[in-house]
Amino acid sequence: MRLSFFSFLYWVVFQFLPAPGKMIDPPPGKTDYYSGRTDPGNKRGCCKTDTGNVNPGKAVKMNEMTDTRYTYLALGDSYTIGTGVSIYETYPYQTVQILRKSGYPVSAPEIMARNGWTSGELIEALKGNHFLPPYELVSLLIGVNNEYRGQNARAYEKEFEQLLKQCIHLAGDRPGRVFVLSIPDWSVTPFGQNSLPDAAGRDQKKVAAEIDAFNGINRNIADLYRVNYLDITPHTRIAGKDPSCLATDFLHPSGKEYGTWSGALADLMAGKLDQ
Repeated sequence: MRLSFFSFLYWVVFQFLPAPGKMIDPPPGKTDYYSGRTDPGNKRGCCKTDTGNVNPGKAVKMNEMTDTRYTYLALGDSYTIGTGVSIYETYPYQTVQILRKSGYPVSAPEIMARNGWTSGELIEALKGNHFLPPYELVSLLIGVNNEYRGQNARAYEKEFEQLLKQCIHLAGDRPGRVFVLSIPDWSVTPFGQNSLPDAAGRDQKKVAAEIDAFNGINRNIADLYRVNYLDITPHTRIAGKDPSCLATDFLHPSGKEYGTWSGALADLMAGKLDQ
C-alpha cells in the first residue's frame, strides 16, 4: 500500500481523538459499537492494508507486463470501515478479493472512514491526509449520519459535490474510475425499529423518505459528473429484516450483506478496468 509518513502520522493521531459529534447511538450494552472494528489497529478511521497475494493461476489483466497492481481507495463512514465485522468482511476487502479471483491484480484497499462521519467531517479529515494519486479505483459512500442528525439536505448537496470532485481528482481525473454507493436504509433494521419514532418525531416512513431524498441528491451529482453509481438501498431494505444480514449491533450489515454489495461493485469495477 502507498502510505506516506504523513498518512501514518494521521492514523496514529486518530487513535486518540474522541468521536466527532453525535452519531447513531449503539443499542444498550453494545459498548464496542463505536470502535467498529475487531482489529484494534483500525478503530478510529485510517488507511489499512493487508499483504494478500494476487490469485495464482489466474490471467493477469491489463498491466501484467509492468508487474504493478491496481490501487483502490475507499472513502466513507461506518458502512465502509465495517462496524461490527472483521476487516476482511468489509465491502472494500471483499470487493478486492472478488477482483483478485477474477485475475485483476488489485492491492489491498486503502480505507479512509470512521464511525459517525458526515460528509462535512469526511471533508475535514481528507484535508489532514496526504494521498499519492492517481488511484485506479475510488469509492464513496457517505450521508447516513447527515440524515440521522437531521442535517440540511442543501448542505449535503454542496459537500457531496465537493467530495466527488476530490474523488475524481484522486482517480487521476478519470470519472469512470469513481464509484458512488447509495445510502443504506437503517430504519428497517431492529435498531431502527426500536429507536423510532425519535425525539424529532420521525418514524420509519419519514426516515425512509429522507434517505431517498439524500440518495436523489448523490445520484444526480454522480450522473452530472459521469461517475459510476451503485444503488444498494433497495437490497438493504430487504436485508435489514434478515438477522443473517446484520452485525451483532442489529444496525450495520454483516459480512454476508457486504458480500452482496461487493459482488455488484466488483462487476462494475472490472468493467472499467477492462476499458
